[in-house]
Amino acid sequence: MERLRAQLESATAACWDSVSTACPALQSGLNHLGQSLRLVALPGGAASGATYELHGREYRVVRQLGEGGYSFVYLVRQLGAGSTADSSISASGPLAAPAAGAPQGQLFALKRVLCGGEEQVREAEAEVAVMRRVRHPCIMPLLDAATTRQRTPDGGLRHVVLMLFPVYDGGNLFDFVAQQQQQQQQQRQPTKAATPAERRRAALRQLAELLPVFLQVCAALHAMHALEPALAHRDIKPHNVLLRRRQADGATAAAAAACGSGGGGGGWPKAGAAMPPLAAPREAQSVRRQQTEDAPGWAAGEWGDGGGSDGGAAGAGNAPGAAAVVPVEHEGQRQERQQQGDEWWASRLPRWQQRHEAVLIDFGSARPARVEVRSRMEAMAVQEDAERHCTAPYRAPELWDVASSCTVDERVDVWSLGCLLYFMLCGQSPFERAAGEAGGSLMLAVVNGRLTWPDEAAADLPESLRRLVARCCDTDPAARPRVAEVAAAADRVLCQLPLE
Repeated sequence: MERLRAQLESATAACWDSVSTACPALQSGLNHLGQSLRLVALPGGAASGATYELHGREYRVVRQLGEGGYSFVYLVRQLGAGSTADSSISASGPLAAPAAGAPQGQLFALKRVLCGGEEQVREAEAEVAVMRRVRHPCIMPLLDAATTRQRTPDGGLRHVVLMLFPVYDGGNLFDFVAQQQQQQQQQRQPTKAATPAERRRAALRQLAELLPVFLQVCAALHAMHALEPALAHRDIKPHNVLLRRRQADGATAAAAAACGSGGGGGGWPKAGAAMPPLAAPREAQSVRRQQTEDAPGWAAGEWGDGGGSDGGAAGAGNAPGAAAVVPVEHEGQRQERQQQGDEWWASRLPRWQQRHEAVLIDFGSARPARVEVRSRMEAMAVQEDAERHCTAPYRAPELWDVASSCTVDERVDVWSLGCLLYFMLCGQSPFERAAGEAGGSLMLAVVNGRLTWPDEAAADLPESLRRLVARCCDTDPAARPRVAEVAAAADRVLCQLPLE
């Protein structure tokens, strides 16, 4: 009976793959069949109850979490050793080593990419290769992956790439910001009779929640840009950042250190390590409050000249890993600077993760960071690739109209970071807002690069943050800061927040 059930489950899933997008009217029929099996047909070729196998481990679909293009993400539960797998799936291809054993019943997220041809298979396997290459606490860990073959109703075979991830139950950054914005709007209701000072305090409390998340995205990007050769994500947006709330775990006073203390020890803290308090000790805060809010300069090398030192390997205002202003840098000096930069990130990450852990996801858009364009044909190839993989409101202007002779580099991600920070502060992307105000096209708004701010944001937000967004969204890529500089400026603002 179990064998027959498994065969019926796989047949239902295979039928849905082939006809659901072309014949939506059949969905009710498939749902009816699914209900007779205690299943519910899901868009994307799976059913609640369908089972998939990765390297000898079986996972049953609980429900669909999301979809995009030809990929679908499901919440799945790991089954025991004696369960029957979906007979239409057989593992093949040398994609991944099996994940470490997990207890029966544990929940995971399973991404399923339907590949219509060899090109789609290569793209999906390239995404897996990127995730294997980049290991970082702020990047979604890939637990297992496999290329599989699924039989279609016409008797053929098609490739499916499966990727297994942990579950982040806090939702994505888009929804998190929407909740924050709703709370802030309630604070502004006339019935609340909130004073300007109260509104500003509410805005600062919101910043204390949002900036650590933003800084974790910066940390993930810095890890990608620091690779040799470097990688660019190219699709930084709120939907590609997942969250989960930290549980209070009794951080020690020693772990608290100062806001931005550079102690070091090197290396990244483990995910389960105790998290220090968000705010610095009052002594450290009082030192930082002596600095003016807008102290950092915007020319290269001036980010940390705001008065006052962080006392660590790299000061709170100094861009970690920024290029040294010296005519010649020996290999030993370069390695020392790199180590100091790594310590800067490692010492701050636990503080940023104290309330929420954030991870960057969706690496199907990732590309080599530095791309040399030498012909119109090459320019069109880069532009078309960006149109397919880079979400328009967060896409850098140099990817909208690629020049025939240029170098596209990792600063496309810095542009997207600026747009992301604007969204986190205002609840909408900057150039969708600009296009809506002018009644024009999104492309023109991006290429012009003109930023405007809502009146309430202009009144409640630190000027230094608005300047940081403007700097990231400079239409000249060479004028944009590096990710390390963005993080240094944002972390300085976080440390200066007058939290009570």
